[in-house]
Amino acid sequence: MLVVTVASGAGEPYPDVAELEQALAGLCDLRVLPTGAISWAYSEELPDGCQVYGGASRVYPVDLGWIHNVRLSPLRFAYDLSDRERITDDLISDAMAAARQAGLFLPGATTGTVKTTGTVKGVVGNCGLVDLDHFGAIMPAVIWPDMIAAGVLAERLLCAGMRVEGRYDRAANRIDVTAMARTLADADADAELRAGSRWLARVAHLQLHELQVELLPGIITTARTITTAGDDDPVPPVTDLFTVGEVIAVEILTTSPDDVVVTVADDADLAQTPSLAVLPAGPGWLIPPAPPDAIPDDNDESTDGLVVDGPSETSPEDTSDAALVAMRTEHVLLARRLQSIERKYERAQQDKQQLRTQVRALRLRLADSRGIVRFPQGTTDSVLGTPAEFPDPTEELQFRAYISWANRTTAADKITYPWAQFTVGPEFFSSWKELEGIQPDRVINAIADVVCGRAETIPSYELHQLRDGAGGNNRPVTRPGGETCWRLYLQHKTPSARRLHFWRLADGTVELANVRLHDTYG
Repeated sequence: MLVVTVASGAGEPYPDVAELEQALAGLCDLRVLPTGAISWAYSEELPDGCQVYGGASRVYPVDLGWIHNVRLSPLRFAYDLSDRERITDDLISDAMAAARQAGLFLPGATTGTVKTTGTVKGVVGNCGLVDLDHFGAIMPAVIWPDMIAAGVLAERLLCAGMRVEGRYDRAANRIDVTAMARTLADADADAELRAGSRWLARVAHLQLHELQVELLPGIITTARTITTAGDDDPVPPVTDLFTVGEVIAVEILTTSPDDVVVTVADDADLAQTPSLAVLPAGPGWLIPPAPPDAIPDDNDESTDGLVVDGPSETSPEDTSDAALVAMRTEHVLLARRLQSIERKYERAQQDKQQLRTQVRALRLRLADSRGIVRFPQGTTDSVLGTPAEFPDPTEELQFRAYISWANRTTAADKITYPWAQFTVGPEFFSSWKELEGIQPDRVINAIADVVCGRAETIPSYELHQLRDGAGGNNRPVTRPGGETCWRLYLQHKTPSARRLHFWRLADGTVELANVRLHDTYG
């Protein structure tokens, strides 16, 4: 559900409600609340930190994980009508991400749509416009990029002349082409992922000495990084060298039907390094970061040209209107000040990223000159493969998960995400053993993140309550006593992608259920 509130004194919501209704038809319920008794009463019924009022807006996903982690339901602010386009785009992106997580874009999950094809005319306003081959549509159909990949601009997914096919929703004039999205297996079949080839990737997740990247949106692979440049020169944690969301170069080491192994490459010729296309015949989805001298330094804090909505003239006797105008003027001035501070912060973050890039380049040169570049090899043995050391496989798993937690968390994280014991269900080891083709470390790391409570903060896991079918209306899988079953993504968009299933027990602990394929719901 999307809740839009109207700021006190404003004549209308800051987001474009008509555009929201059109873009999100059939995907999201929309409610508009004035700030006042109604919005206060609504907020009182919500957990702390989950409220919305005062002109802000918020999308509440179907999965109730946002109750415990409000970052899953970000609060979107607007300061005046000049922010209309920005906040409208943000809310559409949030709502479509929530719809995708709820399974509304899965094959067969939507009704009232028909299969069609068409040609992309171009990109306007971060939407793709498509001339359909059928239906005799007067207006071009719309492709919303967030249906395909969250946070990726339409111009990085679509280009004029592309042929597309998907499910067309007449009422919303919207075409869903998510089924066209390529996987790493597709790229490998197209001979793009040759050993030694370089590609742009986006940093998806950092944990002390583990770096996970996306060669395609939402498809996570672990990148090998330098662990030492000499016995007297230990390498700092990857959290000191990389930033989540940063675009870097990686080199392909090996590929297999279910996995791709990459290593972090140097940043030489980063501007000429290509990125994979999300859709067939589409553009690369990533662009290299701008060099430092190309980033504008905006220190302007002036309020010239400031426009304040509301009465332009007040009489001396009308003190209430005068006070209102003064308060709204102060509000907008403070908003402009905040925007200036945010720009300075973004500049500082860009400078920080540039310095990290330089540090990585220097370390690579140093290691190369010494001829002692080493990469972490990871655990390759089966979790059941050391009976001499651990006669009980559960004991071994608990030990390795604890080590994963200890090595991949900082001291501060250990306080925020403390270790917790877990139990193992009767089918867990047999189901894992049956599904070969996934690195044990990936499963162990995911288990560690689940039991310490950090998994719900990692977007790539797409943690959600398991349902008994693919549709958003299917019933949650439960057991007597209120125990609920949850699903976590171990792999993305690969053949026979694996999922980790576990139970949240009544006492708050975790019981591992099984490792299954993506289309298994039991």
